[in-house]
Amino acid sequence: MDRRTFSKLVAGTMTAAGIPGANAAEGHPAPSAGRNAASIVPPSGGSDAWEYVILDAVPPDMTQTSGMAAADIDGDGKTEVIVIGTGSMVWYRPSTSEKGIVAHGSFGVGVALEDIDHDGRKEIITGKNVVASGKGQEKWVLYWYKSGANLSDPWTEHVLDGETAGHPHDLVFANLDGDGGRNLVANAMYCDHPGLFAYKIPSDPTGTWKKQMIQSGLSAEGTATGDLDGDGREEIVCGPYWFSAPRAGAFSGQAWTTHALAPDFREMCRATVIDVTGDGRPDVVLVEDEYPDGRLAWFENHLKSDPSHPWVEHPIDAPLNYSHTLQAWHDPGTKQVQVLAGEMNEGGWDAPYNWDARILKYTDRKSTHLNSSH
Repeated sequence: MDRRTFSKLVAGTMTAAGIPGANAAEGHPAPSAGRNAASIVPPSGGSDAWEYVILDAVPPDMTQTSGMAAADIDGDGKTEVIVIGTGSMVWYRPSTSEKGIVAHGSFGVGVALEDIDHDGRKEIITGKNVVASGKGQEKWVLYWYKSGANLSDPWTEHVLDGETAGHPHDLVFANLDGDGGRNLVANAMYCDHPGLFAYKIPSDPTGTWKKQMIQSGLSAEGTATGDLDGDGREEIVCGPYWFSAPRAGAFSGQAWTTHALAPDFREMCRATVIDVTGDGRPDVVLVEDEYPDGRLAWFENHLKSDPSHPWVEHPIDAPLNYSHTLQAWHDPGTKQVQVLAGEMNEGGWDAPYNWDARILKYTDRKSTHLNSSH
């Protein structure tokens, strides 16, 4: 069992009264005014200092924001940011202050950027509710969007799946069948029949994408992928579960297997996969994301070394208040594991407004002190 602790840095605290909220797609009302639009408590300074920058206080044609992704979309060496929400989807190029509208509509939380047609440019994949609010049950459709020669040119919308089970809250790409290609993983949330699904990109992405059900019935969110068992194919983490493909193949039509990963965690999480211990096996970091008393922990991978106790939980921090952002990476210089968690101002189910939502960064100290429960 690995023995290490994580140091904790409050990278900032902020409120967002008067700024479009980030939770509209989950049915949360906009926060009421009454405090400053934004406030920051910076860290102590030095190399750990963070700068708070408002990219756009009033995104065009958008009443609420719900999700975002960032990448070099057009291959020009500059990072673009895609913001989706109620009313529109907008692209930004922060280095030049350019922006433009990709499409109009009521978009959800999940958004992914991937070169699905192999032309060297990334397309946008996201879900859109095609039933107007208040006029019937939600109907979510998965779309992908292709830019013109320039991002400011009109974008082309393509249907990926017109019959999803529900809100595609999480969208990630992975190599599920070991053939080197990239496959889409999407969950379906806040619906009568929640589930998790995989899609195989056809040679012509405008055609029909092969669809495989991973699970049906679990309202789990927080999706990430990695080769957890060393078989050369990526498995799927979703909430406190992980899923492995049948021997016949990820898209064989045969049932996937559901495994417990974090049995004491609740189903709504954020997840990321990273080798914390340096032993070559991917570990998993989870935070409970839709709760005011959420827990953050990493789970040590013992699938091969101790199959009877495949995951060892190492708590990092608690409580976190609706921590809907989770990222992890290795520092390029020190190689230490860094974990970033961000709290929402307003969670679901009439949660009290969090005026002091935090952005938290944790650094692996590789301590000899025991910091685990098992």
